[in-house]
Amino acid sequence: MQDTKINRDSITYLPAYEAPVGEKEVALAAIWLREFNLDRIGRQDDFFDLGGDSHKAFELALHIEDVFGVPVESSSIIERSTIARQAEILDDQPDENLPAWLIGTNMSGSKPPVFFVHGALGVTYLDRKFLGYMGKDLPVYFFRLPGLKEGESFLRSVEEIASTYISALRMVQSKGPYRIIANCSCCLIGSEMALQLEDDGDTVETLVLVDPSVKIMDKVLGKVSPKLKEPGVAKLVSKYFVEKIDSFRHEKPELADVDDVWVAEIERFARKYRRRHKDVLKVNALVSAGSTIGIEDDIVTKDADVIRALIMLNDGMTKYRPARPRSEGIQLIVSQRWTSKDLLRLPNSIDTQAIPGGHFEMFDELLETTAKAMRSSL
Repeated sequence: MQDTKINRDSITYLPAYEAPVGEKEVALAAIWLREFNLDRIGRQDDFFDLGGDSHKAFELALHIEDVFGVPVESSSIIERSTIARQAEILDDQPDENLPAWLIGTNMSGSKPPVFFVHGALGVTYLDRKFLGYMGKDLPVYFFRLPGLKEGESFLRSVEEIASTYISALRMVQSKGPYRIIANCSCCLIGSEMALQLEDDGDTVETLVLVDPSVKIMDKVLGKVSPKLKEPGVAKLVSKYFVEKIDSFRHEKPELADVDDVWVAEIERFARKYRRRHKDVLKVNALVSAGSTIGIEDDIVTKDADVIRALIMLNDGMTKYRPARPRSEGIQLIVSQRWTSKDLLRLPNSIDTQAIPGGHFEMFDELLETTAKAMRSSL
């Protein structure tokens, strides 16, 4: 079935159309047209006004690299959000760069920076509305999982990920007090970062944990169950990366000791999903985690490295055991999946804000409420 292009002029809040100027802008426009499925694109049309977010920025950066053969970071797409300004990226060769997996926004803000750890799919949530709700005076740096991009090393454990993120964090802010926000099951990474920073003699002023599951929070507090698995994560990975996960372990030695229980969960959900959609494996991908997903005749992942990175991330969180419990200075923001009984089990030292909706609603229709809760927790 032939794709129907979106009429650019039907997006009423875009500026008056200006055609791309020069070879670079024309080439960039071709990439934008494909990504946004538009009939034409103006050189001053804004990435965010077209519905761009962190996932789209990551994909655009990869495609620009493929076309121009120069390294481009998704942070550049976000900071220079029009074709006219993105053309400048191709001429910029700074002496020093932050790692590709640390994306800086509002970097000229007057407030101390905050560092945002992604959720279980390895990519941080980011769009203009979210940044606006957080405030233009607040520099926000978003981590994404290393290993999602060709040539990056895979990280096997929560401790290793936390240490790697701290090295990047110190490129921005050499000394504490630090402010960290972590999301969902990767609250374990945020908590481990706080532990390592404190062990190094630094101060963590605030650690905001955004809707971890009760089991994840138990780990942070040192209440470790014999085996913690996150079937919700397995469901997401299997739904959007429907390839047979186990085959990667046979092909890739670094996956040889990945937890069989976790892989079995992924395969169970994948089989269930195939049965339900056995006629056509076709979904609207909510996240691509850096991989190009075709939504034509089948779901195809371009790069199996993405799946391997996510498997190792979630396997690492399953096996993680904190060196010590940590409850001081934690601000907890929870959805309705937390019951009043769950909240009563928390130490008195933890301040809690409840968002009146489900986990995924927090970053959709309740985004403004969630972002303002984060901001007030700092």
